[in-house]
Amino acid sequence: MKIIYCYLTILMLTFNVNAKVITVNNASDNNNGNCELDCSLRDAIMTAK
Repeated sequence: MKIIYCYLTILMLTFNVNAKVITVNNASDNNNGNCELDCSLRDAIMTAK
């Protein structure tokens, strides 16, 4: 049983996760395709895909 726990621990430590923080700062639905200056919720979703 210890071997399984050790294997799972090593397996979990080897995964890399990359994430980008997207801040929604505009309440309008402009959908201009980028989130550099103003970012609506729709823009954030489209950027995250």
